[in-house]
Amino acid sequence: GLSDMIVVADRDSEGSYRVSYANEAFRRAFGDYSGRKIVEAASHFDPQALEQMTAARIEAVRTSSTRGFSFEGLIDGERRAVNLAVTPVLNGDDELVRTIWRLTDVTEQKESARRLVAAAEANPDAFLIMEPVLDQADEIANFRIVFENEGARAIRRAFSGREDVQLLSDMVGHRPDQFSRVLQDYVSAFQEGRTTDRDLAVGDPLGNQRHYHRRLMPMPGCLVVTYRETTAGVNQMQAIEAAEREKQAILDSLSDLICVS
Repeated sequence: GLSDMIVVADRDSEGSYRVSYANEAFRRAFGDYSGRKIVEAASHFDPQALEQMTAARIEAVRTSSTRGFSFEGLIDGERRAVNLAVTPVLNGDDELVRTIWRLTDVTEQKESARRLVAAAEANPDAFLIMEPVLDQADEIANFRIVFENEGARAIRRAFSGREDVQLLSDMVGHRPDQFSRVLQDYVSAFQEGRTTDRDLAVGDPLGNQRHYHRRLMPMPGCLVVTYRETTAGVNQMQAIEAAEREKQAILDSLSDLICVS
């Protein structure tokens, strides 16, 4: 693939930018452009992608910071999805003298996400795709909803009454201890790459106890979360257990009567 391609372009005496370094991934994908103008290497990209790359470079220079964007376009005639970051290097006069480009192929992840969304639309259970939110120390501090099907929206509306929920912390509620426990479940599943299941009991706004089976499934860069309501089944089991207890109590009382007689 085009994973993690890096190319560096330095400004020459004529003001053109020429390739001064390209890593093996770039050379393997596009060939050796050492010493040649960066625009020649850019010929592999379609006009729409080039337009976005130019806009990113201009914004990077304007803000003196790394700028990134994602695009889907033709690369050597093949449609690919790419994340691109451009880092400007300025001299003492704030003139651009070098640009560093990093490209990462995310086509497979995009296709995987599309398949997940298609599956979710056909899934009667609650289905969410959530991405981690990092704090300043690059630690996972929350998870953000990037997709939810109608089943998930219905549950969220029923319990929160809100339409603007975007974060896991909003879904869980305002009790910090409760959020901390749920976040730990999500972080563990995501970082350890393992599917985890848990049965949950939640009180709805009417005071009724509802039961759900939650599954956390890690995927590249995200967590797939499903909720299946099990209230009817749990209530049925509880009714059976209550009937068994009542039956046993009757048998015990009969046993006492027999012993007395």
